[in-house]
Formats: sequence, C-alpha cells, structure tokens
Amino acid sequence: MLSGSDAAGFYRGEILRCGLLAVLWRLSIIEFWPGLQFSYDRVHAKDGSADVLPKIHPLKRNKRDEEMLIRYSKIGFVAAIALFASLVAFGNMTDYGSNFEFVRHVLLMDTIFPTATIHYRAIQLPILHHAAYVFIIALEALTALLCWAGVYQLLKQVKSPAGDFNRAKNMAVCGLSLGFFVWQVGFMSIGGEWFGMWMSDQWNGVPSAFRFLVTIALVLIYLVQRDSDLDV
Repeated sequence: MLSGSDAAGFYRGEILRCGLLAVLWRLSIIEFWPGLQFSYDRVHAKDGSADVLPKIHPLKRNKRDEEMLIRYSKIGFVAAIALFASLVAFGNMTDYGSNFEFVRHVLLMDTIFPTATIHYRAIQLPILHHAAYVFIIALEALTALLCWAGVYQLLKQVKSPAGDFNRAKNMAVCGLSLGFFVWQVGFMSIGGEWFGMWMSDQWNGVPSAFRFLVTIALVLIYLVQRDSDLDV
C-alpha cells in the first residue's frame, strides 16, 4: 500500500480524475443516459503492493429514456423563455415610470450624437411615448402567454407518439417567434437603427436585445428539431 504524502497525493489525483470523468459524462448525458456504473481496478506497484482505482462505465443506452430526456429538455427551454418574458412584462408594468424613461428617451432621440442627421425621426408627443410603451408590454406579455401555453401543450403530449408531440410544438413556436420579433424588430431594428439608439451612452439597449433574441432563436432552433418515437 502507498503511505504518507505519496498516498495523499495519489488519492487527491484520483478524486480529481473521477470528478473530471463525471463532469465529462454529464456533458455527454444524451449519449449515456440514464446513469453510470462504477467499478474498481486493482493496480500493482513495483514494490508488490496493490491499490484500487475507481472506473466509470456508461450504462447501456436506452432509446426511450434518451428521447424522453430530449423532450423534457425542450419543454424546460421553452419554460425558461416563458419565465423570462413574464418577468420582463411584470417588471415593466410594476415599475412603469422607471422603464418608461428608457422608451421616452429613445423616441425623443435626445441622447444620440448631436451632429447626427436623423433627429427628424424623433417623436415628441408624450401620448405616443406611452402608446409605444404599452404596446411593447403587451407584446412581451403575449410572448409569455404563448410560451406558457406551449409548455402546457408539450407536457400534455410528452409521452405521445412523435407526430403528436411535434404538432404540439406549434404554440411554443408562435411564442418564441413573437419574442424574437419583439427584440429583433422592436429593439434592434426600430429602436437601434431607426431611432439611433446605438449612439446613446445611457439608453443603448441594443446589446441586451441582441443577447435576448439570440437566446430565443437558439431555443427555437432546438425546439423545431423533429423528435422520434418512444421506442422501448
């Protein structure tokens, strides 16, 4: 047997190795679902002593479990977007004044470059500022509702044949598509380009909108991948 500092270093190294293996397995969970099997190999040292090393083996793949994992994963992704849109809409409604200032300054174009030649596009009427803000909140809330409805439809069909589950994606696709249009068309195109929001140091929402729309687009792409039947 190993002893002293050598033994301590040996076991620390093996613990790290097993932890790394576990992380790597987790990253490839779809390949090896649903679990792991542990075993130990006896290793002999030059002095004749022996120790054991833990080994990790993936269990036999189960097609049904893999497919169920993917389906629940897609539902979770849609639910995450639904939660995000819900919190955004809720925040805009409950903190109307603070968030309204963002919309007002973007439409006034009062913080873009003074030498810009697009100031003629500014909207000065306060009632239109409020109308635009209420419209944005309504679209965000509708995005959330459609995504939550999509989650419900997917959960109802999660154990159904592939055709039924794939058809149940329609509501979620509508919600994710609307969310993409809200942040891409509303914030990136209209706010960022037409009203020159990208020029403002204080009221530039383009980077945040880009993060949101990319996240939504990736979830949408993942969701619409065709799912297979639940083979036993």
